[in-house]
Amino acid sequence: MIPRNLYEAASVDGGTKWEMFWKITFPMITPILIVNLIYTITDSFTSYSNKIMQLIMTTVQENMKFEYGATLAWIYFAAIVVVMGLVYLLFNKHIVYID
Repeated sequence: MIPRNLYEAASVDGGTKWEMFWKITFPMITPILIVNLIYTITDSFTSYSNKIMQLIMTTVQENMKFEYGATLAWIYFAAIVVVMGLVYLLFNKHIVYID
């Protein structure tokens, strides 16, 4: 919850509703937006409608090529780690933490 006194101080200083949103509300809700983004990206990578996941599952379950399936899974995992690392690096400086 965003402290009410921040909005009161901005109002006293002559801030508009638009400025209050962009300078108070948005920075304060950024951490939850980042968490939501991370969960959404992770979910899109692990969805069964994902073609790469279908290839890995088909390789292991139907073709019985466990080594090849495991190799594909590790490569896919490494790609996901790289993407999530980039998301972290890009958005880490935009997160505002309050006490």
